[in-house]
This record gives sequence, C-alpha cells and structure tokens, in this order.
Amino acid sequence: MKSITLALLAGLALAGPAAAMDVPAEIKVFQFMPKEIKIKVGDTVTWVNQDNIGHTVTSGKPGKKTEAFDSGDLAKGESFSHTFTEQEIHDMYCDKHHGMKAKIIVEK
Repeated sequence: MKSITLALLAGLALAGPAAAMDVPAEIKVFQFMPKEIKIKVGDTVTWVNQDNIGHTVTSGKPGKKTEAFDSGDLAKGESFSHTFTEQEIHDMYCDKHHGMKAKIIVEK
C-alpha cells in the first residue's frame, strides 16, 4: 500500500501546477460577454471590442475605480489583456458607459 501511495504522490509532484489559460471575452452590443468569468490565479483574460463605439475595461465600479487594471479607450477590433496574479474578486465596468458591468472571480 505504501508503494502505491508514494507512486501516486510522485506522479502528482511531476504533474506540477495546471498551465495558465488564456480566456477570451468580448465587448459586444454594449455588454461584456460573459458577464462573469471564473479563472485561476495566473490566467489571462483578453477582451476584444466588437462594437462600433469605443469602450474601456476598468476595474472597480462607476465612481469607485480601482488600480487593478484599465484598458484605456478600445476602438472596434482592439483588444486588452490582463493576467490575474492574486486570488480575489474584481468588479469591472466601462468608464464610458457605466451601465456596462461584469465580474472576474480569481480562484486558487
């Protein structure tokens, strides 16, 4: 039994942590899609603006911007990527259109 347990533990050690993922997201029809994204620490989310009007991807809430991330103005077809390095929950919004809101949940 000990040898089986040790073999399993050795296999887990060799497997190492899961590889970081690139997660696609869109800005379309004045919405973030999806509105809620669950990712792991180390993952990167890339938003692409599909609208004909500019938008931002800004952390925080309207009137309570945080410093975690801010894309600046994104024209149609432009993208913004951010790698999340800590476990936490981020509210986000478009700084030009305060009704556009979403959430990023970063898990271990």
